[in-house]
Amino acid sequence: MAQTPKLSKPGAGGRPRTRSRLWKSGGIGRAAQAEVLKAYQLRLVAEGRGVPAHHKRPDDIWWTQVRRETGLNQEIQAVGCVARLAVEAMASEIGLTVVRGLDVITLGRFKQKALAERERNLRARTDMDLQGRKKALANLRWALGCVSKVYGDRSAARESIEGLLHDPDTAGGSLRAELSWCLRFLAVNEADADLPDDFGGALRRALTKAGQPRRTAAATIGMNEGSLSNWMNGMCGPSQRSMHLVAALERLCNLPEGSLASRVRFRRSGKGSIPRNVTLPPDFPARSAQRKRLLVQLPNDIATMEQSARDTLIGDLCDRLREEQVRRDRVVERTAGQPYRLSLWPRELQEEWSDLVRFKGEAALERLTDEREGKRWRRGTQEIVKSHLSSLFGFLTHEQRPGALPVADLSLAYLVFSGKLSGLFLRFRSERNAKFDPARGAYITGADITGIHFVKALLKPETGWLTQRPELAARLRPVDGIATAEDIDRVRADWAGACADANRACRRLVRAHEQFVARGRNSHEAVLPILKFPNPLSALRKLNSELRIVREATASNTLAGAYALRDQVLGGIVAQYPLRPETLSLIDHPSEGTGHLRQEEGRWRLCISRLDFKNWESPYFRVGHDGWRDFDEELLDVEGLYDAIEDYIAWGRPLLLAGPAKHLALRTPALFVLVPHRNKVGQVVRRERMVVRPEGGVPPAIDPGRMTADHIADRFLLITGRHLVWRESTGSGIPGVRPFAPQACRHIVATGVLKLTRGDYSAAADAIQDDIPMIRNTYGRYLPTDRRHVVRRVFEEAYEGDLGFEADRPASPRDRLTLPKRSAGSGTWAEEISEPSRLDHRPPAWLARAPAARGRYD
Repeated sequence: MAQTPKLSKPGAGGRPRTRSRLWKSGGIGRAAQAEVLKAYQLRLVAEGRGVPAHHKRPDDIWWTQVRRETGLNQEIQAVGCVARLAVEAMASEIGLTVVRGLDVITLGRFKQKALAERERNLRARTDMDLQGRKKALANLRWALGCVSKVYGDRSAARESIEGLLHDPDTAGGSLRAELSWCLRFLAVNEADADLPDDFGGALRRALTKAGQPRRTAAATIGMNEGSLSNWMNGMCGPSQRSMHLVAALERLCNLPEGSLASRVRFRRSGKGSIPRNVTLPPDFPARSAQRKRLLVQLPNDIATMEQSARDTLIGDLCDRLREEQVRRDRVVERTAGQPYRLSLWPRELQEEWSDLVRFKGEAALERLTDEREGKRWRRGTQEIVKSHLSSLFGFLTHEQRPGALPVADLSLAYLVFSGKLSGLFLRFRSERNAKFDPARGAYITGADITGIHFVKALLKPETGWLTQRPELAARLRPVDGIATAEDIDRVRADWAGACADANRACRRLVRAHEQFVARGRNSHEAVLPILKFPNPLSALRKLNSELRIVREATASNTLAGAYALRDQVLGGIVAQYPLRPETLSLIDHPSEGTGHLRQEEGRWRLCISRLDFKNWESPYFRVGHDGWRDFDEELLDVEGLYDAIEDYIAWGRPLLLAGPAKHLALRTPALFVLVPHRNKVGQVVRRERMVVRPEGGVPPAIDPGRMTADHIADRFLLITGRHLVWRESTGSGIPGVRPFAPQACRHIVATGVLKLTRGDYSAAADAIQDDIPMIRNTYGRYLPTDRRHVVRRVFEEAYEGDLGFEADRPASPRDRLTLPKRSAGSGTWAEEISEPSRLDHRPPAWLARAPAARGRYD
């Protein structure tokens, strides 16, 4: 049996050195070629166009397009071929016509796309094992290698694959099957109608089909490569002033006019600009924060609105933004404008604090002579106490205070003078609050009183930590207005007595000020309009519905789609179980399915240890007298939550960890992740939000890529600000609602359960994993007006129907004192009393026998 000779790689437009059937034009002779070309010329003349010309070289024939329209093979492109001469003569006779279409993809580029598509399809299949997936990918790689050996990587993909597929000498069913799949995938890739609906996806597909790298395309149209990358990934979109770049991309990719421009959606939340015919007040200059806030509120059709309506809308928005800026400036003046908080503690003070934390937080005491009582301090309590001490020591060392103490001399021993120190601090706080809000006047908050309670516990006789540390008296120094040298000598002489006196002074301060405590903030203020609804839970339903719509409108396998999935999963979990940001940041989902979020029998469940909650000792976690249980609840599949969780775990979460540069994804068990911050060489750098915390304390979640409690709170504020806050320009949202954190959802859920269950405080406590007193005092807002319809319904039922007893004969005065008998089956009365003697004015038997009462009734 004669072997088929090997084919050498053809040159650009030339013949191979070895003859083969592959180089005959579909197996037809020269006469048949002439007939095909003659019919092709008549069709071009009838259609009123010439021979196809290349769009980059308008004076040259586009031979690939000619072969595509005639069905002939590469022989017509060979130099000196009769068919080539006939086509050139045809072009001289009827002229050339530039064809605007996508470039023909080369075989080398198609190999990369085909292997990537096969690998993506195999990854999504669950009916194949790992060995089967490797074999299927190897078969495609082998088939494309056969085509590459015959035609080369620079040849056209379609002509090369079709040539090898139609060659009679090509044997093997596996090879033909793989080549047929390649043709089907190539047909989808070359079709013009396969562009996605979103702008980013359409731009990626068009550049890929045109064979234009991102860097080359950006340099060709005069655009920044990073901006083009953001367009492709869906991070941002073109503005009205950058539409000329979109038109240049359409020309570069040989797309019809408007193919990409029709998919652009202007974002009100972006950094775009307004049309030139719209003017803004002078206090909203370009690139200012106020101007960006205003652009968020403006509608897309602002340029087409009437002049009067447009001026009214812009004026109202500007006035509201100016009022918000005034309030913001007041807050800055109060917090950052006059800082007095001690953020960095000296080394000696930090060592004393560490000893106090070990004393109050650890199970075993370090010193055998120590005695203590009360509960242990958990992390949250430690942060509250340290925050109060930071404010107290900041006031003591403030440079504007006369006789300020040097920071290096600070010590917890100065708490022995808490009678004077805390009194001056309360006066300072009240005056500062009055300066911030003159209409409200001077006031102190419950947090100030709570701080005094913590200090008082340290000074408790015999069991207080400071009482058992007399050696700290050596660090005391005189302070103007608080302690003199004589006071320090007296304290050193009798340390226990001085601590007892300070404890009593703190008690007197608490009794003198606790009745004048004002509420520092209203936790219901941001969501008060929602709490007034008959069904407050409808607001959370609206939020999840909006998040689902955004997720469905965002393209898959993009960063924007990953963010939308994460937002929907976060909103869905918080709406059903309003967990605190600290607990949400600790939720894990390892790949083996042993984390907090698990799938059991097609249902998703949350299984979280009670120790991850702030109120881990709540009655919700208690079983019996000494038993405990963890949080184990099932999530409801509402507003597509299950689909969002599956997509987020499948591709959204890995995409966020990889980032826009497609780095190797980090390995972190966290469920809620963010794009890690990387340096110039791609190494992950820990990124934390700058928060005011003593000694720069870091959150408990420190692994890169995990969203901390601050990140989750900020993201939820952004979500609620977009979908629930009222916008006058669009008429969407809830009037009066402000952006709120996940903590506010506890108020919404508790109040909603109370209203829907008619005051079932136990159910409301279980809904937020807390106790009933906390619902009554903090989270629930169940007013008498909310129960008015229940009382009205009771009276309406009482006055409907019969009276329940017979009144035919006139009643005597004695009968008026007798309760009527219950009618048969009526069930109106809870007890029958038929003895009139029990209802008259005679004294009962036990009272008649009493000596003191006998003369009264004789």
